Amino acid sequence: MSRAQIPTLHFRGRRQEPLIRYAVHIALRALAVLLPLVAIHGTATGQVCPTCVPLNDLGSGTHEGETGGLYPGGANTPPAAHAAAELRAARSVVPRDVLGVPDPDGLVGVLSIGVSSFAQEWREVTRAVDADPQRNGHLVLINGAINAATTNRLRDPQAPHWTILDKRIQTAGVAPGQIQVAFIETSRHHAAGLTFPDTSRAMSAELGLIVRELKVRFPQLQIAFVTSLIYAGYSTTGVAEPSIYEDAFAVKWLIEDQIAGDPGLVHDPRSGAVRAPVLAWGPYLWANGAIPRSDGLVWLPSDLEIDGFHPNDAGEAKVRDLYVQFFDTSPAARAIFGARSGVTRRAHAIDADASLDASRPTTALGAEATLDVDDPNLSFLVGADVAAFAGTIRHSKLALEPIGRAGELVAIGVSDAAWDEATVTAGTAPAFDGLTSGELTITSEKSLAEWDVTPWTQEAVTSSGGRISFGIEKTTPSLLSQLYARESGRPAWLAVTIDSAPGGVEPFCPGLVGSVGAPALLGWTGDASLASADLAFHASDLPAATVVLPLVGTSSVANPLSGGDVCVGGLLTRLPLTTSNDLGRATFAVDWTAPGTSVVPGDTRTVQAVFRDTVVEGYRTTSAVVVTFRP
Repeated sequence: MSRAQIPTLHFRGRRQEPLIRYAVHIALRALAVLLPLVAIHGTATGQVCPTCVPLNDLGSGTHEGETGGLYPGGANTPPAAHAAAELRAARSVVPRDVLGVPDPDGLVGVLSIGVSSFAQEWREVTRAVDADPQRNGHLVLINGAINAATTNRLRDPQAPHWTILDKRIQTAGVAPGQIQVAFIETSRHHAAGLTFPDTSRAMSAELGLIVRELKVRFPQLQIAFVTSLIYAGYSTTGVAEPSIYEDAFAVKWLIEDQIAGDPGLVHDPRSGAVRAPVLAWGPYLWANGAIPRSDGLVWLPSDLEIDGFHPNDAGEAKVRDLYVQFFDTSPAARAIFGARSGVTRRAHAIDADASLDASRPTTALGAEATLDVDDPNLSFLVGADVAAFAGTIRHSKLALEPIGRAGELVAIGVSDAAWDEATVTAGTAPAFDGLTSGELTITSEKSLAEWDVTPWTQEAVTSSGGRISFGIEKTTPSLLSQLYARESGRPAWLAVTIDSAPGGVEPFCPGLVGSVGAPALLGWTGDASLASADLAFHASDLPAATVVLPLVGTSSVANPLSGGDVCVGGLLTRLPLTTSNDLGRATFAVDWTAPGTSVVPGDTRTVQAVFRDTVVEGYRTTSAVVVTFRP
């Protein structure tokens, strides 16, 4: 959301709820906290809202007659059935190829959607996740938050924001079929005359349109974490509390509608046509200004830029830490962001960069704190040593941070790696080798510009002496754009997914809860290597002494079968029947040389088992696995 496009959010009069003790309590706490702030900042400009209790502290209490809590009944955790749905969706987030088929060597696209303040916050989240080797190496985070991407705009599938979003995904090197997780953090342009709860009901309906559009555009989207913005009471842009506070009710009601079975938000094919991903709260970010929330969260003027709305470095770091904490504490998020064996992630800072000015062909600009680009005179170089990377590069993303609104950067030229930052000029710089990437649409101030540079990183690792170099060539239209150079302390970086053992086995499509009280699980022992020939599959949490039918498919599909999910597809082979033992376990192997199941290195097969549950009527299925074979 640009400074010029901040929506006008109206502060309205409120009926006073019978929350006298709370009002007195926060008034005293506000006085204790704000008096020192007056000494520091001159005046305390925060709009304290006496009846605005953070939703996670409000619980079964009410605001304007509406119950608090993040989930139904004033709770801050989802009902058991929805918690299971969240975890099931998270476990369905697996590496996929460009067609969306599960593939141990594929990627997981994680997309942010929202306004400009979220673009700034997600940049710091991306930087933290990219740099953490303990995170799932298959993940590719994409900053899709865009200026003025409010719900009343995003509700329109023809809005230009969607075109920009598609461009960013493409430029980052991720296919629509690989986008499986979304984080949504936005607000609404509240029209004058509407009052709560009508404003939040309208926003909730718009969020419903948005998540349905996301599911259409990204069919493999499994889960969307939704949240509201940080405190806006210091804003000088027309944004006012309690409007942002009340936006959280829109998120709450959206999720509650899905839990209640809204046909427009169906996520389970057994309940009808799937219209939406599973919806869950992300980290709840709102606190009442300087008044500490129960967990100690506060928002101070020193956390925000001069407009009082966008977070500054301190505020961005605070939001980043809340997201990182969420990744580690939410069961669903932990299942997505946790490390995976065999695949690692590396964030490698650019170690050389320099602007090139054709109007000053003998001037070296490598010591400047900015990288400048314009058409026709200005371009720049970035380079790094990647010799230490060992393994197959599954994905490599170059990430740079714009200072202001960057124009449409439309060309990355791969340049000769032999140049020196201290001496390179427009007259001595190596020639760019031409286009390597498509257009990158306009990016937000302090957001990210992200390009897929996978093949060139792999080439540098294997055959170019371990040094990689890129030239950013021009913008359209002619417009000076500036990005941070490494001298600024905010260097560009390469986010690299390295696969040390291509191929392998990956679980997907969790089974359904059966009469034993747990979903049947299909595990494995052995290796995907054809030479080892020791791969075996083990089903557990089956009913005792039930007949089990193993299936092998050449692809994956979601196909409800009498209350179960058959997730193997393509050409199906039925293996010999087996029977579970008294502990509800069954083991089977596959002859990968036999007709119908024969494979060669590089082939992919899916495996699952179907069984009849005599207590829970109908068929049930185990979870599934996908195998990509090694020599």
